[in-house]
Amino acid sequence: MVARLIEEAPDLLKPGGHLVLEIGSAQEEPVRALIESQPRLRAAPTIYDHAQHPRVIRATRIGDPV
Repeated sequence: MVARLIEEAPDLLKPGGHLVLEIGSAQEEPVRALIESQPRLRAAPTIYDHAQHPRVIRATRIGDPV
């Protein structure tokens, strides 16, 4: 389900729009890899909770190449 959301996000977001995903601790690396596989998304640094577990990953839709 997350993979499909990440795959479809660039077509649904305007340039500069954000995709925000709450994740479990074990999901950080696979979710980040999926985001990084999309050329029109740029991942921001992971947000960690108070226990220092990865909790949120945000990606920004970048503009289309000219």
